Amino acid sequence: MKTMWKRLIAAVCTAVIIAMTITPVMAATAVTGGATRGSAKIVKFSTEYTTNLKSSQDYAIFKFKTNTYKTFYEVMIFNETVTKPFTVYLRGTDKKDALGGGVALKKGGFANFSTWDRTLKTDSWYYIIIRNGNKGAGRIKFLINYTKDLEGNALGDSTVVTVGKNCYGKSDFRLDRDYFKFVPSATGKYRVVVKNVEVGAWLDASLMNSSRTVMGKKSRIYEGDYMSLVKNMEKGKTYYIRVASPCDEYNPRGEKYKVFIQKK
Repeated sequence: MKTMWKRLIAAVCTAVIIAMTITPVMAATAVTGGATRGSAKIVKFSTEYTTNLKSSQDYAIFKFKTNTYKTFYEVMIFNETVTKPFTVYLRGTDKKDALGGGVALKKGGFANFSTWDRTLKTDSWYYIIIRNGNKGAGRIKFLINYTKDLEGNALGDSTVVTVGKNCYGKSDFRLDRDYFKFVPSATGKYRVVVKNVEVGAWLDASLMNSSRTVMGKKSRIYEGDYMSLVKNMEKGKTYYIRVASPCDEYNPRGEKYKVFIQKK
């Protein structure tokens, strides 16, 4: 990967920690975006691309297909030399913004669309849309990173936990946040346990109701330690367990923790 791109990532990490290791590549792949969704150029994950935007272009559109399993994604776009600001969007087939609204990029500007507490649909097409409204010209660089995240990094993607059964999750990358959900079959007291089985850095864990009100939590759960909460829960209501890897100095890469619920 070129030195300039590495320096860019290092600078961005002071504000937003990149949640995965970027796969090194020998050289960027040059591509030309389509003028419409129908002519969008298909791009791959973990490949650094460059595209030259012409002043005569209204749009440069690219598309990628998400994995068939739950995944954390980062779409990173850098305006290397385009002389006038352009706007970049990430949208699904429904034409709606997928991860926030459009971002205007001046020369030297950087945009990062990532699935923190949000998700992209599995096995679905998404479009990177570059709108050249100011008719600038120059070079753009972009990259799509991904990491498998089967536990789900948003409430809507939560993994279902069953009473009396161990559920093992993995801390897959720096600042990973996983969600689990539980719907009691009867009203009563339940014990919720989150144990750090082998993650070499601490975990944070919390229990929330459907309104995301925190019912209990524990921070700095080191390897071998655990959170244990006993709470009254109502039949038919949904409760969420959040397990986070807040230590940005340690990359766990798939080390396990355990979630367990017991009826008291």
